[in-house]
Amino acid sequence: MKKLSAGMSILITVVLILAGLCLGAVRGFNKERAEVIGLLDGKSGLSDALMYRGADGMNLYAVAERHIPGTQELEELRSVSAGMTAPGGTLAEKQELDGKLDGCVSAVLLLLEGTESYQASQRDQQYVTMLKNDMSELSGHSYYTEYSAAAEAFNQKLESSLMGKLASLLGVKPCNGTQSLAGKQMNVRLPEKRGVVTDDANVLDARTIEDIEEYADMVEDETDVNIHVAMVHFTDGMDVKKYGDALFEKWDLEEEDMLILGVIGQDDFTMILGKDVEKKLSASGVDNLLYTSTSFSSLFAAQQYDAALGNLFAGMISLLNKEYREDMEMDGLFEHVTGLAAGGQSTYGSAAWSETLSNFGNADSGEEGNGLTAVHWILLIGLLLIIINGSDPVRKAKRNRRRR
Repeated sequence: MKKLSAGMSILITVVLILAGLCLGAVRGFNKERAEVIGLLDGKSGLSDALMYRGADGMNLYAVAERHIPGTQELEELRSVSAGMTAPGGTLAEKQELDGKLDGCVSAVLLLLEGTESYQASQRDQQYVTMLKNDMSELSGHSYYTEYSAAAEAFNQKLESSLMGKLASLLGVKPCNGTQSLAGKQMNVRLPEKRGVVTDDANVLDARTIEDIEEYADMVEDETDVNIHVAMVHFTDGMDVKKYGDALFEKWDLEEEDMLILGVIGQDDFTMILGKDVEKKLSASGVDNLLYTSTSFSSLFAAQQYDAALGNLFAGMISLLNKEYREDMEMDGLFEHVTGLAAGGQSTYGSAAWSETLSNFGNADSGEEGNGLTAVHWILLIGLLLIIINGSDPVRKAKRNRRRR
């Protein structure tokens, strides 16, 4: 086999080193770029923060629509908020909408404060305060500036360093506002399951929760149906049925489960049934329970949440007894609800929202790697030595030393 000349060996070595440099530069800068983009598009990144700001705008829309429906200011708020929660788009587009949001909120609040119905609603005034505070906390958090600072530092390194220029020449892009965001759906704030009753809106009396738990135990023992109740403030602009489906999935509920969802700030509710329960209790049967055969819907609209659930479960037991051929009785459950004050005891906070905020700003920037690692260098130097050591001039020099 014909041996390579010294010149050819050196050429191959140079080519390998250049290839290693190129590969290392591209891999290193792509890795660092991915870490920067993670501050934007990753879980609890800037993209999510902008989405949640838009979600608060949609929640404010739900409150304000009770007092100033159809106004231009309200529709502008809905349009901007919907654009912020929509999947896809670019960072520049989302930031432009975010810049408009505060102005839309101010215009809506100015109209609200001039209406008698809003001035008479302590609940809605508290909701407006809650939403304003949440939007302010989101916009003031460090992740709003973390991405910008990380992107600026990355772009500077890409433009000014030798390895950066090489990586840029080979296709590594800077981080800027024109890049498309991941097309993920709005990551709605869903509460963690806290037993039979998850009262994230804090509107139910402690005795009511105890009665629901006892009622649920009785129903499970007799029918295998598992009852779950969730009370939340808002659905972040999502349709209440879709929100209920998302919560059903998050909680890993199954065929024998029933989820009763109340959305306090939107005066809305739904019931999601597992497949086996749905076979017994049809959609028409559920609608009858919610709107016709019990006073649930009217009591819920009147903010009598304890009484609403008490009436619902009283009517439900008859349907369950009929469909499952049982003989369950209420045995004094929910007898206390008629004496409870309207509106429950809401503190206008949300554990789900607090948890979401606490998750922001924790992304790890990772290790920088914008060139060859030590391992790369060792391998390349070793390869260079092997090539040179195997060339004709080196072998001749070795033979001459042995003869002496």
